[in-house]
Amino acid sequence: MTAALTESPDAPVVVDGVVTYDPRFPDLRVTFACVCGGRREEHGGATHRGRCSGTVRREHLGSDWPMPHEYAPQINTDRCTCLRFTRDPADLRVELALGALHEPLADAMTRHDRRRRRSRKTARARAAGRWGIGPSDIGRCRKSIEYRESPPEDYTPEPEDRSAAVTGTWYHEGWTRLQRSLYPWREVKVTAHVPGFDEPGEIDVYDEVLALIGDLKTCGEYAWERIGEHGLRDDDIDQVMLYGLALRAAGRPVEHVMIEYVRRANGQAERFLIRYSEARALQAVGRLHAVIDALDAGIPLPRDYEGPNLDGRCRSCPAVRHCWQIDAAEAVGRTPEGWLLARDDERIEAALADYVAAHAVETSGKEVKKRVKVLVEGVEYGVYGEYTYRKVGGSSEWEPDARARAEQLADTMRAARESGEVPPDPDSLPVPEALVQKSYPRIEIKQVRASQRAGTGAV
Repeated sequence: MTAALTESPDAPVVVDGVVTYDPRFPDLRVTFACVCGGRREEHGGATHRGRCSGTVRREHLGSDWPMPHEYAPQINTDRCTCLRFTRDPADLRVELALGALHEPLADAMTRHDRRRRRSRKTARARAAGRWGIGPSDIGRCRKSIEYRESPPEDYTPEPEDRSAAVTGTWYHEGWTRLQRSLYPWREVKVTAHVPGFDEPGEIDVYDEVLALIGDLKTCGEYAWERIGEHGLRDDDIDQVMLYGLALRAAGRPVEHVMIEYVRRANGQAERFLIRYSEARALQAVGRLHAVIDALDAGIPLPRDYEGPNLDGRCRSCPAVRHCWQIDAAEAVGRTPEGWLLARDDERIEAALADYVAAHAVETSGKEVKKRVKVLVEGVEYGVYGEYTYRKVGGSSEWEPDARARAEQLADTMRAARESGEVPPDPDSLPVPEALVQKSYPRIEIKQVRASQRAGTGAV
C-alpha cells in the first residue's frame, strides 16, 4: 500500500503510544485489525487474543446466527471462522511506517544500540569473584568505578543519555570498516591482555609494519575545544600506552602510538603520533592497581570530577544522584557540590577566599587584554606564529524603514495634491528598507589548535 503526501496542520492521532493516523497521509489509518477483518476488541479473552465474536462453532454453521461485523471473510461458509486474533500484516506495516516517521533519530539510534551485543565484562568478573577493571578504566572517575564494581545496597542507577556514546559507536564501526577495506595489512579490534589484569582491552587498530597502535576517540564540542588548546589528553595517552605494554608482553613490536580525534558534530578529525613509553605504561598500571587495592580493602574511592553543575561527565553518570546526594541537597536548598564540599563554616570561608583570589586574577587579566588590544589595533588580521588575530561575528539584516516609509507617503500625497490626481494606494508602493546591524563583530585572539603547533605530535 502506498499513500500520497498532503500538507495538513492537524496533529497526528496517538493511541497508547502508537501513532494511528497522520493527516498528511489521509488514506492510511491503523485499526489494529485481525486477518479476519474484525477489530481487536471483537475478539474474546482478557487480552482480546481469542476467538472472534463473529465465529460460530462447527455445529452452528447451518444456523442463522448473525455476524457482529461486516468484514468477516467468506471461507466456505457465510460465517466467520476466526479462532484466534492474528494481526493483519498490512495494518501492522502501516503502524510501523507511521511509527518510524515520528520516531526521533536519537531514539532510533538508542533503540538500535540496544540490539548490539553488550559487554559482559562486569557480570563475568562478579561471577568469578574478581573485579572487572581493565585498560579502558584508566580515564574513568574512580568513584564511578566503585559504583560499578561494588554498588551500595540503596543505589539505583539513573537512566543514561547514550546518544553521544551511540554516535561514537557508529564512528568506530565505520572507522573499523575503513581500516579493513583500505589498509588490509592492519589488524583491527585486537584483544590486549595487560599483565596483572584479568580483564582484557581492545585495540582499535595495530600496524605491525610500523609497530604502531592506533586508537579512535570521538569528541563533543567542549572536549574538541580543550584538545585544540592543550593537545592530547593524558588519560587517552595512558590507555594506548597500556595497550602497547600488552602487545609487547605478547612479543609484538610497538614503537609508536597514534590517537585520532573526531569531532562528532561535523566529522572533523585530528591525528597525533607519539613514541611509546613503557615507563608511562607502568605508571598507568600502578594507578589501576591502586583502585583494585582500595576495592579489596573496602576503602571509599574519591570523586575525580567537580559535580553535576560543573562537569558534564558527572551529569551523564548513572550514579550522579546517589554519589552527589542530590535529593538531600535539594531538601536544604543547596547545590550538590555545596552540600558535600562546602557544608561547614570553615569550608564556606575557603570557597569565598578562592572567589576573591580568582576575582583579583580576573581583574588583572582584563587589564592585560585591554592593553594588548591597544597594541595590535590596526594590525592586519591573520596568523602570527602560534596565535591568530581576527575579527569574528557581526551580522546585519534588511528591515522596513519606518522613517523612510513616512517620508515616501508624505511625498506621494504632496505630489498628488500638486497634480490634482488621486494618490496611489499605499499598499501598492514598495516599502523602503534599511540595513540594520543586529550584532557587532568582535576581535578574537587565540592560540592556534594544538594539532597545528610544532612539538605536539600532530600528524
